[in-house]
Amino acid sequence: MNDEAHSSQDVKWYCPNYRELLIECWENEYFVFNPNSGDTHVLNVLAADILKALAEEAKSIPDLTGQMRTTGTLDRVSLTESVSVYLKHLDELGLVTPLYRETR
Repeated sequence: MNDEAHSSQDVKWYCPNYRELLIECWENEYFVFNPNSGDTHVLNVLAADILKALAEEAKSIPDLTGQMRTTGTLDRVSLTESVSVYLKHLDELGLVTPLYRETR
């Protein structure tokens, strides 16, 4: 199935190799080394918080927005958009993976 066949509500995301990542924080930037790819990435606080939240369990955008809302200052719409953008970026970096529910 392609991505267009699923709404954003159907997708849960997770970080399958969080425990393997080497993460260091300097000031407000997180440096993430992925030993599987050999790549190092620089993340801001929100992206790092999303990554950490997805290490615990797979979550949807609404789940993540609710969790991030308790710690941030963005309004709900802006936060939902930001979470969506960061998930796509983290996916492109190979740090998170989408899961799809079966549709009937």
